Formats: sequence, C-alpha cells, structure tokens
Amino acid sequence: MASTSHEKRAVGSTKRQSASAKQQSIGVKRARLNIRNNFFSRSKALPIIRTNIVRLDEPSLATQVVAIDCEFVGTGPRGSVSALGRASVLNERGDVLLDVMCLPDEPVTDYRTRWSGIRAADLSRGLPFDAVQDLVRRAVRGRVLVGHALHNDLRVLRLHHPEGLVRDTSKCVLLQAKAGMPPQGKRPASLRSLSLALLNLRIQQREHDSVEDADACLKLYRLVAEEWESQLAVRAPELGKESDDESDQASNGDKAAASVKGRQRARLHELSYSNPESTAKLTARRQVRPGFVGTWQTGDADNLLVDDKYW
Repeated sequence: MASTSHEKRAVGSTKRQSASAKQQSIGVKRARLNIRNNFFSRSKALPIIRTNIVRLDEPSLATQVVAIDCEFVGTGPRGSVSALGRASVLNERGDVLLDVMCLPDEPVTDYRTRWSGIRAADLSRGLPFDAVQDLVRRAVRGRVLVGHALHNDLRVLRLHHPEGLVRDTSKCVLLQAKAGMPPQGKRPASLRSLSLALLNLRIQQREHDSVEDADACLKLYRLVAEEWESQLAVRAPELGKESDDESDQASNGDKAAASVKGRQRARLHELSYSNPESTAKLTARRQVRPGFVGTWQTGDADNLLVDDKYW
C-alpha cells in the first residue's frame, strides 16, 4: 500500500511538472511573439510595457506615401477633451516608421481604453507631446498622407498638412462606390466597414490599434490609388504645390505657447499620478487659453470619437 501511495504521488508530481513546463513554454512563445510585435501582452504573467518605435532616419524605409493613425485619450471633466495618446506612421510598404505613446499636456481623466487600447501603464514610457508632434512632422513632411478622418488626427496633433497631399479614405467617393455604399453626408463610411467590404479584413474587433488602422488605410488607398491620383491631377493640380511652410507656421504658435508653460504642465502631470489633492488645486487655478484645442468643452468631433458607430 505504501508503495502504491508513493507511486501515485510520484505520478501526480510528474503531471504537475509537465503542466508547468508546458505553461512556461507557452509563456515563452507568447513573450517572443509580443517582443516581435514590439509590445508585451496584457496577460497576468507579463508586465504591460509598450516600446516606442522611431525609424525616421533609415533611407531604405523612405517612401513618398505614408499613412498615419492616432489613438486618443480624454482630458478635462469626464474625459471630454480629446488628447493624443499614441501616434503611428507607416511607409507605403506598411513598415512602421513611428509608433510612440504620448504624454498629453493635461492630466488624463479618461483613457478611453475601449476605443484607444491605452491604459495608464502604457503612458509610463510616453514621450512629451512636443516631442511626438515634432517626430510626426518629420515623418509626414512633403509626403502624401493617407489616413481615415485625418482632420481628427491633425487637430489633436495641432499640425497642418498641405491639402494637395492629403488622401482621406473617409472622404474618398471611389472607395464608397466600390464598396456599394452611398455617400453618407456628415457621417462617412467607417474604416471598419470599408475594410470589411473591400479587403475582407476585420479590424477594431476589440480595442483599436493605430498600426492596424493605418495599415488598413494604406491597403484601401492602394485599391484606388491610380484612379484617385488621376482625378486629383486633373481637378486640382495646384494643390500639390502648396508649401510645407504652412505646416511650420501653423505649429510655431502652438510650440511657443507650449514652451512657456511647459514646466508647469509637466509638474501638473507628475502630480496627477502622485497626489490627486494637489492636482485638483492646480487644475482649479489653471487658466484655459482662448481657442486652445484643450478648452473644457466637448465639441462634435470629441463626441464622435467615443461613438461606436463612427468607427
């Protein structure tokens, strides 16, 4: 009997060791996959760490067409003001040129994780807004810029891009016609619906991923690029000659204003994670700049960004 009991314990121990080894093997495979995808998964076994990717100085990656997508978080009362949380830029081949997390100027009050895929820990390695803005400007300057509802991305980035170099898939009649979708007035076809109809590609099934969305925009652009470019060349050839200087002029004012109170904002952001009481006092004393994109008001654009039907 003693021998039988000992054998059972030995068998049980062997099974547990085997299960543990199998679990470790799966964990290693997942970790390798996540490292290859430049981030660690949100599983309990692994920490939440995102790696910023900046590959703007590699000549082999330079293309005339780039695609951009941004994820937004909320600042202000109830997270009602959209702020940049993540920016991703891909080249024409789909290679990632830029994928960075951004620390907004103001304390984040709603991470909008359902749509943005961003959590507090993701911003632990975030770059200051001014740095991200400058990186994006470098990545897109002088290039054809592809994206979906680009006005939202450019507004939050506080950047201007020459109209003749903008290719907004949300406004492309060719794509809507190809997908059998009639023009939808103020609310154009969503990226998700266009991707499914024309690419048989399912995106945004759960949380959004700006790299995935930018890649979908590129694929949609390629479907109609030849005809789209031909139409633009005939209709408005002068648009392509618009100077990039406008981009600099549009951003200089924001840059100067941001530098004046940069230290105060950094301190406010630091306190937002360490001392909520101090943050409340600082926020109460803070003066909102007239016309600044971060005023404590919810505009139509901000409402759309937290509307499932919009995406």
